[in-house]
Amino acid sequence: FYSGKGVLFFEHLDLYRSAKSDVTRKAPWQPLEHFGIRVAKTGKSYSECGGKSVTIATYGKLVYEALEATEIVSRSDTEISVTVLDLRVISPLDREELTRHVAKTGRLITVQEEATYFGSGAEIAATVFETRDSFEHLVAPVCRIGAPWMHHPPSKFWRFYVPQKENIADAIIDIVKEK
Repeated sequence: FYSGKGVLFFEHLDLYRSAKSDVTRKAPWQPLEHFGIRVAKTGKSYSECGGKSVTIATYGKLVYEALEATEIVSRSDTEISVTVLDLRVISPLDREELTRHVAKTGRLITVQEEATYFGSGAEIAATVFETRDSFEHLVAPVCRIGAPWMHHPPSKFWRFYVPQKENIADAIIDIVKEK
């Protein structure tokens, strides 16, 4: 969200305790890249894995779920290679990187925590449909993965409500087998 006076970021609470790495500093002036932390430009996405079979476009905590799903798929089928596109921000959407990866793989899976209907995945899919460079290269329908269209469940059932790595892995296999 850009107001003209600053930028407001919404972060997933689970990311604060799930990511673990060594952050010991040898000198206080070393850049963040030294510690494996990628510093992003606003509006620029980052691709992981560089696969050629399917592109997964997602952001936030679900990037880690998508990366784990690619590991599950690679253990069962070595011919499937996946690109995970970490959008980082959904507004402004990095349309150039998205369309470039979809044109390369010919398949797109969007993964979001909110309900599948009327969510960010629909906007990402619409971007692909509106861009000739990526739309003409699609070899399978766009797959959108998200929460079901229902009220939010109590917190103890949250794991069953949001997409999990198993859901993403199944979608990867299904979209690659789609002719």
